[in-house]
Amino acid sequence: MSLISKITNLSSTELSIISIIISSLSLICSLYYNRIFSKTYRLSKKEHLSKLSNFTLYLINSFSRDEKKSGRRFLLFNVTISNKATLKNSFLAYLEIQYVGNENEVKHIVIDYSPADLKLDLTKSLTLFSSNITLEEKTSESKWFVFQYPSDILMNNRILKYVLRLSDVDNHTDTLEVFLIKDLGDEN
Repeated sequence: MSLISKITNLSSTELSIISIIISSLSLICSLYYNRIFSKTYRLSKKEHLSKLSNFTLYLINSFSRDEKKSGRRFLLFNVTISNKATLKNSFLAYLEIQYVGNENEVKHIVIDYSPADLKLDLTKSLTLFSSNITLEEKTSESKWFVFQYPSDILMNNRILKYVLRLSDVDNHTDTLEVFLIKDLGDEN
């Protein structure tokens, strides 16, 4: 007797019981696979997020320095950049100075970071970040940012804060807000 003939000889109650058993097994299998797929999804998502841009800035110290001869003013920031991502990342830095203008309105100056333009004896003893900063995965680096700005623009204005911004290639940005800067005095 073949399998088909055995099935056709079963009563409707027996067929119902067999179909319930098969449906129950199918439900158990689908729940099991759903659980496995959800775990796989969570692991994949976690791995993907760890590869995305993730960095932090930490301010160690900040100074200002005037140069009497040329009338230039320099702002120096000792900063640690930590790349927490599992991929290499590149950054660009710029400084925003917020100040109160003559009409009591808040104004901004944005200065790009370009260490090649600096001609200052003090920078010879400092390790400066390059203009295109690149950090390997899961590393930190501490160096100096030095910005020069024209002091005549801010001469009679009250500075509210200095905002050091670092943005990566994916346009993720982290900022450091500095409200007080130590004055190193004048360079002869």
